[in-house]
Amino acid sequence: MKTVYSETATINYSEYVQDTINMEFAYEDSQGNLIDMTLYDLVAEIRQLKTDTTALLTYSSTSGTIIVNQSASYNINFTITDAQTLSLGAGAFYYFLKVTKKSTGFVNTLVVGSLKLQVR
Repeated sequence: MKTVYSETATINYSEYVQDTINMEFAYEDSQGNLIDMTLYDLVAEIRQLKTDTTALLTYSSTSGTIIVNQSASYNINFTITDAQTLSLGAGAFYYFLKVTKKSTGFVNTLVVGSLKLQVR
């Protein structure tokens, strides 16, 4: 689990093809309290290149592929399944997680990073 504050965090992963990757993040206020993520729409995308505009995989809270407020220690969770890492194959990929506050439309990118998949 990674703790994320208001600035954009960079978190890089190195995993294996056919492994399941469970992404858990804690989005907290300045006092360290988890923020109620039901107030936000969340989207995560995995792309081949940072500059790509088309995602290889997309997750969202509205589709149920990003789970919010599930734990006392983290409030954002999505899983890249073993079948998805197999379909991506070995290589370097990039991801981001952004939130949009439902009441105001304010958009904030919480996390960006690389995902390196390698063959065992």
